[in-house]
Amino acid sequence: MTFCRNCGQQLSDDAVFCAACGTPVNTDQKAQPEQPQAQPEQSQAQPEQAQQEQQTQQTQAQQPYQQQYRQQYQQRPAAPAYPVTPTEKGEKGFALLSYLGILLLVPLLVKDKSEYCMFHVYEGAKLCACATVYSIFTSIILTIVGAIFPPHLKYTYYSSYLEPSIPHIILSVIFGIGSIFFIVLAILGIISAVKGYKKPLPLLDQINLRH
Repeated sequence: MTFCRNCGQQLSDDAVFCAACGTPVNTDQKAQPEQPQAQPEQSQAQPEQAQQEQQTQQTQAQQPYQQQYRQQYQQRPAAPAYPVTPTEKGEKGFALLSYLGILLLVPLLVKDKSEYCMFHVYEGAKLCACATVYSIFTSIILTIVGAIFPPHLKYTYYSSYLEPSIPHIILSVIFGIGSIFFIVLAILGIISAVKGYKKPLPLLDQINLRH
């Protein structure tokens, strides 16, 4: 059984020309069997299969090492960023007073020989100093704004009162939100003191009061 080399039409055994397109028929032209045509595809698939088998063997060979390193990493305990400092009885209670404003004078006077308490006293002193400067700054700004935008006198049925201006109210709200930052720092300091950490307060670690 032969086929036309031009259009692929099936030809009879004694055909000289293709009945579909008229192309002369080569008598030596024969349809190649399907099995030899599939051989190139099989030959191409064999290297791919060999490559996949090689990659699988490499992956299996690496698995014991990966499992070993994973187990070592999981068994290794994580070192704390700030180790717990050994303290005597009552030192943590005095240390947390360092973040309660003027009460920092208590550990300063009672536990002045304790390195742990004095560390938190200095941290509390930095926090108290920054909060005081912030309070003075906001008071000055609000005083200036109050002079530029004076309050309005309002009357009620029984009394009268001064209503602050809108800029004064807006700045008061903004400065009040800013003061929450110092409250958060004080809470962090108390937690650090209770847990036994000598951990500097965030954003205040560059301030040094020990000179």
